[in-house]
Amino acid sequence: MNGRDYIESLKDGRQVWYDGERVPSVPDHPVLKRCVENRAREYDLHSDPKCRELLNFADDGGERRCIMYRVPRSREDLIAYRRALETALIEAGGCVSDHMHFSLEGGIGLLFRTLSLARGSFASSMPKECIQRLESYYQHMKRNHLTTTVAFSEVKGDQSKPPWEQPQYMRVVKETDRGIIVKGIRKISTAVAYSAEVWTAPVPDLYRKPGLSDADAAGKYRHLFFLFAVPVGAPGVKVICRPSEVSYGQSRFDHPVSWYDEIDGMVIFDNVLVPWERVFSYGDRKFLQAYGGESGFGQYAHLISMISRMELLVGAAYSIVDHNGLWGDSGMKQTLAELVVNLEAAKACLRVAEIEPDQIEAGMALPSRRMMHVAMVYGIGVYSRMQRVVRDLGGGSTTTNQSYKDLVSPEIGSYVEACFEGTRSGRERLAVLKLIEDLTSSLYAQRKDQFLRFSLGPPEMKKLSLAQAYDFKPLLEKLSRVLSPEKE
Repeated sequence: MNGRDYIESLKDGRQVWYDGERVPSVPDHPVLKRCVENRAREYDLHSDPKCRELLNFADDGGERRCIMYRVPRSREDLIAYRRALETALIEAGGCVSDHMHFSLEGGIGLLFRTLSLARGSFASSMPKECIQRLESYYQHMKRNHLTTTVAFSEVKGDQSKPPWEQPQYMRVVKETDRGIIVKGIRKISTAVAYSAEVWTAPVPDLYRKPGLSDADAAGKYRHLFFLFAVPVGAPGVKVICRPSEVSYGQSRFDHPVSWYDEIDGMVIFDNVLVPWERVFSYGDRKFLQAYGGESGFGQYAHLISMISRMELLVGAAYSIVDHNGLWGDSGMKQTLAELVVNLEAAKACLRVAEIEPDQIEAGMALPSRRMMHVAMVYGIGVYSRMQRVVRDLGGGSTTTNQSYKDLVSPEIGSYVEACFEGTRSGRERLAVLKLIEDLTSSLYAQRKDQFLRFSLGPPEMKKLSLAQAYDFKPLLEKLSRVLSPEKE
């Protein structure tokens, strides 16, 4: 599939709403069109001579496929995946956004997780038809080069009630010869309006929280335990987009990174028929408990994207110091050095996670989960501080500056140019200030920071996971040697 094929594939009658209005054609919508064009460029990168070796691999049949569909089995596979994602971010995502095409944090990563269980510890207990459905779906996605996203976050009502008693939780309302019929709402799905498929499972609280017996899970509440994927254009699937921070008619100069915002949306499943061949698990709480709702790749993809934004922050910091003529100031150099340390420490965590991978079921390799926990806890803390430092380097002009239309106006442009001129032109300095504003002070920046903090669990849960998973035994043994009395 190339970019043009991808754009045409979205003209499938999907039901999408944006800002209260039905979108007749996603590729032609004035805001969603930007997202579609960004992803179309990603598709075209596969045939670009400078990128195709990075973005493709030969499958078992010798066919060239997108690297996203290669199940990673070694550190080399992980590094190749990271380089592909970095290339997509640079070439088609403004270094910050819309990386779902290459990101294993989404449905493809969860598909890999499900496949590893089906091929591993559940190979003998999982229904054979479910294993075959998974294998067929994987081949379908790989062969047709389709992108997928995940619909998550249930609508919570009275939170004093357990998950299985929440009336608005998504559920199977009917079983038929053709498949299951599902009804419910999922609050968040990244880039769903312009993805091909949406992957759906219960929220982890439902199958992890104590209080529900195995008998009730398999009987009375069976309709709450499922795992399936459907096309976004399937009848009954409705998408309500979160409006972008960049509205109609605005300039990329004014929004250098939020221009590449991956627009998420609410997904309504209004009596959607899911054919049996797309139902991968049903009524099996034990399998879902092993599945866990997290592929192990989510933190990896988040960290790669966060480091890309950190690089922009450090580059912007150096640039504004240079534009202001303050490179000779020792205090400025110390500030830049601290930013560099934060960036390089995050990179080091990422590299260690790659070269010391965890080998899990069916031979699949994951970045070291211990190092991913360390990297995310560290990265979340320093990223916010880096934003504040870089915002302060820009000063008041970070949020009080003029627009691109002012800059190019025949009548007033010369005043704007003169106002922002430093060691280089006013246009160059204003462009750096716009970048700093978009990375540190815009609504987009706040949303990305909040997403980073709460995606895959609140910050406190990330710290708890790190403490629980960390092996303290070698440290205690070392401590014991130091504190033990010397032997005579």
